[in-house]
Amino acid sequence: MRRMRVALPRLVALTASACWLLSGQQALAQGNTIIHTVVRNPAYGAITNPPPGAPAPLFTHEFGAPIYGRPPFTHSLPVDLNHDGIMDFRVDTDSGPTHGFYIEGSGSNSVWIQLTGGNDIGGFIRPLPAGVLITNDLPAEDDWWICSGDNKASFASYSFSGDIGLFRSQLAYAGLKFYVDGEPHFGWIKVQELSWLGGGIVYEYACETRPGVPIVAGQTATSSPGTLAFTAALSGANQDPDVVSPHSGTGTFSLARNTLLYELQLDYSFRPTAAGIFGPAAPGKDSGRLVARLGSFSISNVPPPLVLPDTRWPAFPGAVVYRGQIQLKPPQIIQLLSGHLYVNLASASLPRGELRGQIIPAYPAQLDATLNGRAAVPPNGSARQANASFVLTGSYLFHAIALDADFGARTIAAFGPARHPSPPHASFVLTGSYLFHAIALDADFGARTIAAFGPARHPSPPHSPVFTLDTTASVVIPEWGIPGQPGAPGQILSSGALMLTDRQTAQLKCGELFLNISTEQYPRGELRGQILPADDDADGIPDYVESLIEQLRPHAPKRGPH
Repeated sequence: MRRMRVALPRLVALTASACWLLSGQQALAQGNTIIHTVVRNPAYGAITNPPPGAPAPLFTHEFGAPIYGRPPFTHSLPVDLNHDGIMDFRVDTDSGPTHGFYIEGSGSNSVWIQLTGGNDIGGFIRPLPAGVLITNDLPAEDDWWICSGDNKASFASYSFSGDIGLFRSQLAYAGLKFYVDGEPHFGWIKVQELSWLGGGIVYEYACETRPGVPIVAGQTATSSPGTLAFTAALSGANQDPDVVSPHSGTGTFSLARNTLLYELQLDYSFRPTAAGIFGPAAPGKDSGRLVARLGSFSISNVPPPLVLPDTRWPAFPGAVVYRGQIQLKPPQIIQLLSGHLYVNLASASLPRGELRGQIIPAYPAQLDATLNGRAAVPPNGSARQANASFVLTGSYLFHAIALDADFGARTIAAFGPARHPSPPHASFVLTGSYLFHAIALDADFGARTIAAFGPARHPSPPHSPVFTLDTTASVVIPEWGIPGQPGAPGQILSSGALMLTDRQTAQLKCGELFLNISTEQYPRGELRGQILPADDDADGIPDYVESLIEQLRPHAPKRGPH
């Protein structure tokens, strides 16, 4: 994987591509290509006197199918994503002292998992936030797992020794891939895991009816086959300056020609007083220019009153929803493609804005880092090396790092903003007071003076990390390796995921963050390496930018003879 020395996206290429999107006389075919299903509780209204010991609220909520396996109850849910009468998946639980909350697919149907070992070992279902693109190409540490027969995939597993699984106590989406007439289709399912129940609740699912076309987690509709997907993570941390808010939300967007469809989902207790799209402005910067007001919100999936309250019952995932479409002018589309439009939501307590989120393309960006002691501050003679890979989808970052088994890293964290030190390189030998020196420069450099200044110490890494990598999920790389993942046989591969702020996302894409690994011997850092966007063809344009251009290219108008 080739990395960029200077990772600055070229807006010129995006500008030309955006003009392709805007021009052309023929309108794209309209029509929704996504089938969305809201799951209703099969027990709602059917049982007025629950059996002794039954969690009463399971029978009093209209939305969401409870799946639980602790005796004496067991329920399963067949999932027909595209409504063709064929079951694509089944969500169920095992029974017994050791059991699981799992999904099982028909035939070669698959679920997105995080690997816990090689491809023959399996893993747990990856919980996804809204806005993550579900496509055939997954991050290096993840895979599509055929979950039929004995290979069913778990949201969580329960035993006397403890509960395990990435979905524990989470309300999130799972990515699905299923086949129709031999062609792959993508979808999602929204699930809440409840350890005390020994299972969980399925609320809704959706799929894209066009074969091979990705879908965004939480996406329920699209306007045409020629859309581009965008996402926004809405939080107080994205405001300028930061505000402390108990509320959050997500936004999904699709752009077709100059029409931007939007859907914002905010937590049920938030009551905005105004909502709009603003720009142009970089993350963390305000713009006084309103692009469009988003009108009034609606309340989705309001639960009925509980007949028998149960304090263990989670907050019902109702949502405050904004949904609609706006027309963008050509300069605004350029601003959208370059990530310079944002959503701002005001409240009575924070009239200037409580929640904010930059609207950014939902397509994955591949980044990686090579770490060694020479790049540490100060440089050291460590013979160790490390390799890390990252996939950024919207503001959601997947990470994997390979280290020697006996490394003993104390912390692995990203710092910045700081650019990668670049050539030229110089070497010196000091004998007594006599200094030998050598410096290498390009032939056409044209240096006027080369001088030493000081006194000044080498800049130290910032004291506060931008984010820290969670290395809890680790596996020894087998002798045959793990395809598509960093590291060598015998090394420890650790992986995880985390949500970034808009500022962190922008810094990461511009190559301004570096990874620093501290140890007992080198508490300030034994290994360091810049996190840089992949650039396989070394043309100076990050691969993720070229991918976005390719998404635009098929919709360019056909040029006739002059």
